[in-house]
Amino acid sequence: MSIDLSTFRPANAGELLQGILDYVAPIAGGEWEKAVPEVKGYLETVAQAAFLTTTQLAAGKITQEQADLAFHMQELSLNQILLYSKVLTYVTAQKVLNGVFQVLLSAVKNTTGVELSWLIT
Repeated sequence: MSIDLSTFRPANAGELLQGILDYVAPIAGGEWEKAVPEVKGYLETVAQAAFLTTTQLAAGKITQEQADLAFHMQELSLNQILLYSKVLTYVTAQKVLNGVFQVLLSAVKNTTGVELSWLIT
């Protein structure tokens, strides 16, 4: 099951994680089933941090620049995890990383109206 990025607006970190998993599975193809046990815990952490950042941005507790930096730091961290994964090829790892952050940044935009601009797709 895939999600519509133009309307995806998760109500909590669990919904955000499920959206990530649903969106990334077709991107990763056959490698995904082997990768999920290895990377799901990291994706849970990313979803929790992203949801917290989004709610803080929506409430005006942090600036767009602070949110941008928080997401970029999560991207760098997840990038390292995926690159050293024993079950994903480099190309698939990069596709997964891009897919995860397409979901996250779409959720931010749909929730807050703020479009973070550091991700080039």
